[in-house]
Amino acid sequence: MGTYGFHSVGNAICLGLIDGVVFVSIARMAKLYSFTLFVNGEKQIGSLLLYALLSTIVLATVLVAVNAGLYISRGTFLYFVPLQQFAVVTNRAGLIYLARRLLKVGTLTGPSVLLIGEPHELDQISESYLLSEFGLHEVGRISLNLMADSTIEESIAGALARSRSARIERLVVAIGWNDRASIERVRASLRRSALPALLLPDANVRGVSSLCTGVPQRSAVGMITLQEAATARGTLFLKRVLDISVSAAVLLALAPLMAGAALAIRWDSPGPVIFRQRRNGFDGRQFTIFKFRSMEVLEDGPEITQAVKGDARVTRVGAFLRRTSIDELPQLFNVLFGHMSLVGPRPHALAHDNMYSVLIDRYFHRHHVKPGITGWAQINGARGRTQVVEQMKRRVDFDFWYIDHCSIWLDILILARTAICVLKDEAY
Repeated sequence: MGTYGFHSVGNAICLGLIDGVVFVSIARMAKLYSFTLFVNGEKQIGSLLLYALLSTIVLATVLVAVNAGLYISRGTFLYFVPLQQFAVVTNRAGLIYLARRLLKVGTLTGPSVLLIGEPHELDQISESYLLSEFGLHEVGRISLNLMADSTIEESIAGALARSRSARIERLVVAIGWNDRASIERVRASLRRSALPALLLPDANVRGVSSLCTGVPQRSAVGMITLQEAATARGTLFLKRVLDISVSAAVLLALAPLMAGAALAIRWDSPGPVIFRQRRNGFDGRQFTIFKFRSMEVLEDGPEITQAVKGDARVTRVGAFLRRTSIDELPQLFNVLFGHMSLVGPRPHALAHDNMYSVLIDRYFHRHHVKPGITGWAQINGARGRTQVVEQMKRRVDFDFWYIDHCSIWLDILILARTAICVLKDEAY
């Protein structure tokens, strides 16, 4: 029967590869490839061996079902199973050793987080605890005075401002679990942020957990999610792939047109070719948006006047660029840089954001996703100048709907309908 029950070495390698795929799939479903398990992985060796055996049983069942016994002897598994178990233990031991070495020298870190909580809880939480138990890298902490009701919202606002400047990926809250009122107040304040927010097990929960596990200061209890990200990771990945591929292709295809537009602007009126203005992006992080200049003014201050039909500030070339949406093309560079997406809520000038955030409830929710060149509001007619608050509220409602239903297929639909609008000379 060849080598160890196989007709050939190729058959043996093929079986090993298939079993490896099955094992990794099962182990990932069981969440045995998390950061913390590579740091504290000894206690999961038994589970790994069990899942490895399960993968072999699954594979053997499939082989029997497809009548593969002609190529692989049943006695093969007498050799295969011990080798598989040895390989699993050796591989995991090597990964644990490597993770601890990288952790010791500071090369290995998890997602950056800002820790927010009451002093009593913060004093008992170290950076090493967050990293080893939850795979989180602390870059700062904010202490809350829960006894002073008027300062919680102010402290949270300061924490959110800090998270934007420090590129924080998640917010972690440390408050006693019995203080439900404070947790709810903090949670409500954190809704102004687009970042996921997590609640750590408090000192009492960690104490009870250590009695059960026998390991001081370590918790078998995971964190509680206070706020989830607005868009799933899979959707974010697909959106980014779409953004990069489409924007790069359009920029290459329309490079001659953009060069011609730049020359026409330079010839038509004095001033820069590119109009730059600060806008709020994801999580309220500011960026500079690019457009072809279509007006004689370059407003970017506390007061900005929206363009109207027949606006005298619009140049001759600018009128054509605005009507054909060519003035929007430089925003494709914003998409490539990651400031914007092809599809999302249209970013407004800072002055308008500041005004409407006071007039419209939950206006800040628009910043829970990246802003877009086009969006659900635009293809549904909520575009152009907003003369009254109700018009902006209608646009914001469309943005909220998009955020709640965001998907790659919806983005493709919006892009297709946007192209139709542009071809029909219904640009915005």
